[in-house]
Amino acid sequence: MMIVPNRCISVLAAMMFASTASANLVFNGSMTGDPIIGSPPPGWTPIQADGDTIPPGGLNAWATGMPASPDGGTFLALLHNGLGIEGKDVVSQVVNGFTPGESYTVSLFYSNAGLPLLGSPYTGPIRLETSIAGNSFSTPSINFLGIGAQQWFLAQYNFVATAASQALIFEPFAGTGEGGAIGIDGVSIDLIPTPGAAALLGLGGLVIARRRR
Repeated sequence: MMIVPNRCISVLAAMMFASTASANLVFNGSMTGDPIIGSPPPGWTPIQADGDTIPPGGLNAWATGMPASPDGGTFLALLHNGLGIEGKDVVSQVVNGFTPGESYTVSLFYSNAGLPLLGSPYTGPIRLETSIAGNSFSTPSINFLGIGAQQWFLAQYNFVATAASQALIFEPFAGTGEGGAIGIDGVSIDLIPTPGAAALLGLGGLVIARRRR
């Protein structure tokens, strides 16, 4: 039986940690960009209508009173007028670096932003649908709570990659006849470590702890 020195185990665990705790695969998941109406943050492509880059507090009466998300900075705002496909903002990004067959988690913050000062109907309940690798995940429908009372929520979904590159799509859904505005921020996609990798990480941590003692 081969005996592996503690130092080698620690190095191996560190290497495994670097490979499993990989960086966020999403480009500009923080939705950082110059505040602008009619254009999503850099790295995000409109595939229907546009999307907006909004700072905390709102912009030109859009999403007024919005608090910063836990991720901070500007966020992506998507509108749906509640009348079907027309008037709906849908954006996408091709995410690279997947290993087909591996499991990943997509995480994001979302909020009912509301546009009450535009004389528009965009203050109704709204939900967000996230599509990737042939899967569609939906948040609960959330109400607009009023200017300055908007809240951010966390959504997390697991999926299995089917290709090295996958399209990540965000699409809002407001109630029929009701318009809504949803904010999105802090988007990340991270590899879920396999049980073997997790066990090795634990072994490396145990070795380090013993050496410290």
